Amino acid sequence: MADLSMQKGGSSELAKFAIKQAYKHKVIILLFMAILLSVHTHWMVMREWHMPTYGNTMIHVASARHVIEKGEYPLIDYSYGGGIANLYVPGYRILVAVLVLLTGLSLDFASRLIVLLFGIMVPLGFFILGKKLFGENVGTIAAFASILPGELLIYTVRPLPQAFGLALLPIAFHAFYTKNFRVALLCAFAITLIHQEAIAYLVGGLGVYFGFIILHLLWKVILGKGFDSAKHSALLKTSLYGILFSLAVYLLWQFVIIGHINVFELAQFKNHEGNTVSMDSYILKTGSLIANFSLAGLFVCLAIFTKYAIDDIDSLPSEIKPGLRSFVIFLFASFGSYFVLNNFSISRNASLVSISFPFFLGPLAGMEIAAISLLVAFFGVLLMKVLDRSENYQKFDKLAYLFLFALFFAGFVAVKNDAIGLRVFMDRFLVYLQIPLIILAALGLNSLLEFAREFPKRYLQSYS
Repeated sequence: MADLSMQKGGSSELAKFAIKQAYKHKVIILLFMAILLSVHTHWMVMREWHMPTYGNTMIHVASARHVIEKGEYPLIDYSYGGGIANLYVPGYRILVAVLVLLTGLSLDFASRLIVLLFGIMVPLGFFILGKKLFGENVGTIAAFASILPGELLIYTVRPLPQAFGLALLPIAFHAFYTKNFRVALLCAFAITLIHQEAIAYLVGGLGVYFGFIILHLLWKVILGKGFDSAKHSALLKTSLYGILFSLAVYLLWQFVIIGHINVFELAQFKNHEGNTVSMDSYILKTGSLIANFSLAGLFVCLAIFTKYAIDDIDSLPSEIKPGLRSFVIFLFASFGSYFVLNNFSISRNASLVSISFPFFLGPLAGMEIAAISLLVAFFGVLLMKVLDRSENYQKFDKLAYLFLFALFFAGFVAVKNDAIGLRVFMDRFLVYLQIPLIILAALGLNSLLEFAREFPKRYLQSYS
């Protein structure tokens, strides 16, 4: 009996030790789980008798095979019967060829293995970026959230250059945000040689961030406020060099292949390839969980901007600043909610896909939408009051919000470029918009969880 008691006691201590160690390393364990889930969703590429061919995957295999058999990259494309310049940047195709040459694997199997690499890189990249911007919780949520959007899975489960570009972009944005100059330029070089759309989004995101920093500094100068010139100079330099370097590498490639650098002369621009993105297609391809929680994250970003903008105005009496900020946030939340709910309510997919507004009730009447919008606005004001006092949120750099909003704005403009007359690849850019949307959704969910944790402690316990 004594031995049995000792065994139970030992087992109990071992269980406690295991639980303690698991909690200590919970972030690593959760990240590993997210990677396993991502690999599971991408494993379909290993189950099929042939790798997915939707999206012209075999065109890239043809160029890779040419490299293997002839030891050179083909300057004439194999697509559409051949005879046209091979404008596709060569990075992905050369990677496949090198993998086959080093391992002796077939082109088919090597392509499948690369897809599994994408499955590992996607949640890892979102974790790295989310953690740097807003801490481990947001990074962990972002790793899991990266598995949800159907469009992102569709693009990364196929052996395509787009998939490699999408997997690298979060890592590249992390390098640029942290001003890790060498890694940033290395990532920019890799992405520039992998896919044209990824180049466009990288340059667009950095360009918008550069512009937002300039506007931020102008705001400080106009109001006579000080700023860290060394820090902002490094941010501007890293972003500008990334933009110029990426453009130079790509335009050099285009000039070598087709003899000019005018991208607007390309067939995609001339023929206005691509389809417009409606609310239906946005919700269907993004998923309503990401669509809804990213709105919460976007609201937090804009509320933070409002706070700092009002705080910078010294001419305003300090006693009215909190009220003014709450009023501006209330107006933004109420009108924003009305617009979103009104558009969601006329979308068929809003009531068909997962959890969404207005759930599955069908179209809402104007008064119902107005009432819900007012409730959302009141909650938004209360949410920001709680987050203002949160020690966790006080640690976040306000430039993190600016950087994330810049990526969102760049993606939004790319998706809606038909509104500015470009009308090229609007639907293809939606998957790139999902990069900031995933981080925004993680920030939004984390903000709601922080509210649930802090509100009872700060407001309810004081009355008990």
